[in-house]
Amino acid sequence: MLTNEDCAYAAALVDGEGCIYSVHHHGLCVFVVISMADKGAVEFMEATFGGVLKRKYPPAYRKSGRQPQWQWKICTKAARDFLRIIRPWLKIKGPSADAILEFEWAPRGSAKNLPVGYKERQAQLHERLR
Repeated sequence: MLTNEDCAYAAALVDGEGCIYSVHHHGLCVFVVISMADKGAVEFMEATFGGVLKRKYPPAYRKSGRQPQWQWKICTKAARDFLRIIRPWLKIKGPSADAILEFEWAPRGSAKNLPVGYKERQAQLHERLR
């Protein structure tokens, strides 16, 4: 069961080490990503909220002496659900989360029957997240 402390910790990780962004790919896909050298923090995120955990290597990391990065990523509906849970604790990324949560998402599989102006609203949301 999620505690307030879990939610506050997740929000702090998103505010400090995270990114909320969107990509146009057959519609608008929303992502929340946290990248950091500390594997334990992103393992907590995967165990608690789902998503995907990957190891990333910075360019020329071996020569630079930099550590590999661990990246946790969650996307689209799961990202929206996650943001809804942690929103009360977000300070820095709150406006980006609000933009996603206020957007009226079309039901999955309704690409041919989108409401009037939907694609324009998607483009506006994408710009707000830049």
